[in-house]
Amino acid sequence: MRPVTILLAGEFYSENLGDPLLCRTVESILKERWPQATIVPFDLTGRTGPGSFFEAAPGKWSEILLKKASDRFLYYRRAAILRFLAEDKARHQRVWYALKELRRQYRFDMVVFAGGSLFMDYFAGIIYEMVRAFAFSQTKIVFHACGMSTLSQDGEYLLARALRDRHVVSISLRDSYDRFVSLFPVRGKTIETFDTALGCSLSYAPTEKKRAEFGLGLIDRREDLQIPLIRALLRSGKSWMAFTNGSPYDQEYGKKLLLQAGIPEEELAQYLLPRPTTVETLVAYVTGFEKLVAFRMHSQIVAASFGVPSFGFGWDDKIGAFYEKLGFPQGCTGESMDLGSIEEILSQYGELRPRALEQGRQSREYLIGVLEKHLGRRGRG
Repeated sequence: MRPVTILLAGEFYSENLGDPLLCRTVESILKERWPQATIVPFDLTGRTGPGSFFEAAPGKWSEILLKKASDRFLYYRRAAILRFLAEDKARHQRVWYALKELRRQYRFDMVVFAGGSLFMDYFAGIIYEMVRAFAFSQTKIVFHACGMSTLSQDGEYLLARALRDRHVVSISLRDSYDRFVSLFPVRGKTIETFDTALGCSLSYAPTEKKRAEFGLGLIDRREDLQIPLIRALLRSGKSWMAFTNGSPYDQEYGKKLLLQAGIPEEELAQYLLPRPTTVETLVAYVTGFEKLVAFRMHSQIVAASFGVPSFGFGWDDKIGAFYEKLGFPQGCTGESMDLGSIEEILSQYGELRPRALEQGRQSREYLIGVLEKHLGRRGRG
């Protein structure tokens, strides 16, 4: 019997390393459960590696896409996909041709979207393209541990059409479940779950090198929250260092924040760690601190998985939802907070790692169960 072949879709090569962390955690789960399977990574921005992109074939690609994807459908659908193509033509072109090339090489039994904030405008056109591409091949499609973000009317429309496709057999939400089911009442195949990266400590080792008492994870927005924190840490006399999740935008913004907070340029290297370029480095950064205050959610997820007390700022609803599910709702705020109050809250963190690992396990087991159900006999043993 032919071995299983799975297309694993996600932001595999994103410079924001929370996305590769999530993809690689799911990949390790699939490889452990199906060691003989062919797991084919597919980057949803059309990357072929860090900093490299698929070179799309020349030609009237949008006309080809529309002929395959929407010739027989209503004008509004055609108009919606056209608007998405026009706004980001190069990315949609890369993804379309990269997927076409992979489908020439492999016969896929399953498509698994690895999770993250996929239900948003940035991915709506891509998801629509991919579901339509597999519409006639009987390939089952699973969206696992996804979240939601900003959606326009066009984005909602395209996602609604894609998610109602009969080959989409399972959709699980790590956040925004109520909002999702109100927008997309996809009956019988939508459940609530947890972020799969909560189990990342089973795949990665913590660092033995402790860098400082406090780690401050920076982001490319909300200077009104970050600059007071930096100044408070400077006044406190405590040992601390700042870091980012790898985004070049975050890294440059972080330098600007430190300068604005009063740190001389020649001293920046004493306070800001080099931009991480691998998942392993991000894990080493997070586990090198005794406590964490961070803005990017997957820094906080890594911290929870390894048992590092963490506090988050809720610039996005998903962060508050994460702490609610973890059973530590006081660990997140959307407002400015003084360092003393943060320390008091962190002292209440307790032993939450078992809960985080259990949530990661439940996410893992649900994914395996869905795939076993739809892969049939090849999903056993």
